[in-house]
Amino acid sequence: CQSYLILETTNWYLVSSTVTNETLEDIISGHSFATGTAGNIGIGDYDNTIPSWTYATLGSTGTLASGEGRTFKMTGDGTIAFNGAMPLDNRSIVISDGGVSGNGCNLSGNSFPSYLPVNNTIPTSLNSILRANTGILEEETIRVWDQSNSCYLQVNQASPMISCVYYIALCHGFFVK
Repeated sequence: CQSYLILETTNWYLVSSTVTNETLEDIISGHSFATGTAGNIGIGDYDNTIPSWTYATLGSTGTLASGEGRTFKMTGDGTIAFNGAMPLDNRSIVISDGGVSGNGCNLSGNSFPSYLPVNNTIPTSLNSILRANTGILEEETIRVWDQSNSCYLQVNQASPMISCVYYIALCHGFFVK
């Protein structure tokens, strides 16, 4: 199974694999990521215990778990291809407060090959991300990265529409707290 995410600029994007068993090695070898200092490339993991980003290098290895959020920055516009098995069951993502030094922000993502409803302002959205996770979230808000304006947009139960965000698209990441 393959899923694709089109990155239209060289800006940072929050992304998530929609397949299982995808590896960092495959993603790194099949795409051209921006480079930074100390051999870092444009793949970042958010660590809410510091809180800060840690970046991959060309030699990074490991599995991209379906539903885990990351940030990607390419050297040019292009398409990210995720290869693996399509998840067929419910997905659970561990949410943590980050401990004493943490900020409680968790980078997650849409792990399914379909759009996910975010809030309850949509009349047909009875099982939105926010409603289904009310008991574990500190606040019923997600934050999506608006790469064109370099800022986070907040979507919550009171948001009828922010930049047309009612659903999280496949392969897209978002923060929850």
